[in-house]
Amino acid sequence: MVPGRTVVRLHQPSRPGATRNESGVALVMVVVVLAIVAVVIAEIGYGAHVDLASARNARDDLRAHYLARSALNLSRLLLKIQEKMIDPNRNFVGDLQILEYAPVLLGAFSGGAADSSGMAEMVGIDLQAAKGIGLEGGGTFTLDASSEDGKVNVNCGGALASQTQKDGLAVALALLFLPAEFNPIFEQPDAEGNHMDRAQMIQAIIDWTDFDETLYGTQESAPEDYRYESLRDPYPTKNQPFDTLEELHLVQGVGDEFMSRLKGSMTVWGGCGTVNVNEADALVLALLIIQYAREPDEFQSPQRILEALQLGSYAVTLRSLLFGMGITDVQQFIDFVQGPEQALGPLIALLPPGTLPPPPPGIAVDQRSLASAITVGKRRVWKLVASAEVGRVRKRIDAVWDTAKISLAGRGRGGYVYWREE
Repeated sequence: MVPGRTVVRLHQPSRPGATRNESGVALVMVVVVLAIVAVVIAEIGYGAHVDLASARNARDDLRAHYLARSALNLSRLLLKIQEKMIDPNRNFVGDLQILEYAPVLLGAFSGGAADSSGMAEMVGIDLQAAKGIGLEGGGTFTLDASSEDGKVNVNCGGALASQTQKDGLAVALALLFLPAEFNPIFEQPDAEGNHMDRAQMIQAIIDWTDFDETLYGTQESAPEDYRYESLRDPYPTKNQPFDTLEELHLVQGVGDEFMSRLKGSMTVWGGCGTVNVNEADALVLALLIIQYAREPDEFQSPQRILEALQLGSYAVTLRSLLFGMGITDVQQFIDFVQGPEQALGPLIALLPPGTLPPPPPGIAVDQRSLASAITVGKRRVWKLVASAEVGRVRKRIDAVWDTAKISLAGRGRGGYVYWREE
């Protein structure tokens, strides 16, 4: 300080509450910023969680897809074993179909260590050092296989089928629909209020697949589409073979009850020549017995139809007791149909009393005609259902393998004729 000089300090008076208000604004700003940061962090975390779950699901979806395809590839391996090793030795192993044991055989590949060890114990082989056994990383797959060779092919009257082939299908369907238990299907109106008897139903099925535009079984040139033009949502007949059996729902008169009761006896795949009696159900077996009976007029009686059904049911029961042996030749089946008690005498003597009920009476058949209409040999068409599960993802592939299909790649016979993934 300089001597003799006076310094005067001026003080500006402060506003009351100013410091407190400024602190409150800062606090609000901090809270707002923290809230925004929290929302951003939460959004980033949620997005990361969704991306992780999406990636996991995509991984599991891809894995499940290829596990299901693995099941189908293994089925082809079993079919090749059937063709090369089992079918040539039918005289020793009977009618063994290895694909029917696929759920057991594939357990070594589709499960964990417990499944593999169980399979190893069953076959008496040590699989611990084997590669490719069991699944790593989670997931399972299964395979269900069934042959279509014992069913009535509803495509046999379509496309370029001759009149004889159409008439043959009409007869087969007429006999299939014959039992009185199916009367309600043909007596009640459908959802559109239309009534279809047995003859009209057969006509509609054949007209759906044949190439012409006129009604089957009539001398008149009436158009096929008249049944469908009057519907609420009209559509024309396809005039092409059925792609799937579910397509029958488009044929007028075919409803849910028809499909639930008759679907198991019909197919859209395979040939039109013969029916494999080792795969046919009781209804199809009864159809064959009636169709080739020596006195077919007798089956105008419901009692005789019932006897044919009983004979077919007895054959199916007997088949299940033979543990894969099945019917080994055509004459064996014919002998059974004509005289069950005599044909089964030696077998019944070996079984414990009460294992089989008394056989029904036999039915005389035209042996030559029946022999030309049936087979007991190797299967042609297999319906394959492969399912896989990984985490929350489930995949299913429905496929049909036709062993008679000619491969375009020059790999011999055999190929898929149907494939659907879900």
